[in-house]
Amino acid sequence: MNFLARHAYQIGAGLGSLVWPFLGRRRQIAVENLLRGGVTDDPVEARRIAKMSIAHLAGHVAEAL
Repeated sequence: MNFLARHAYQIGAGLGSLVWPFLGRRRQIAVENLLRGGVTDDPVEARRIAKMSIAHLAGHVAEAL
C-alpha cells in the first residue's frame, strides 16, 4: 500500500480543515443548525463541531477516492 492510500483519511481531513475558513455561508448554516438543533448552546462549541464535521466528511471522501 502506498503512502497516499495509507494516509488518505488524514490528508482529506487536513484539507477539510484548511478549506473551512473559505466555506462562508455553508459554515454559518452548519453552526446555526447545531445551535437550533440543541446539540449545544455555545456558539464556540458549535463552530468547533461544525469544523470537525467538515474535516471528517472530507477525510472519508478522500479515503473513498
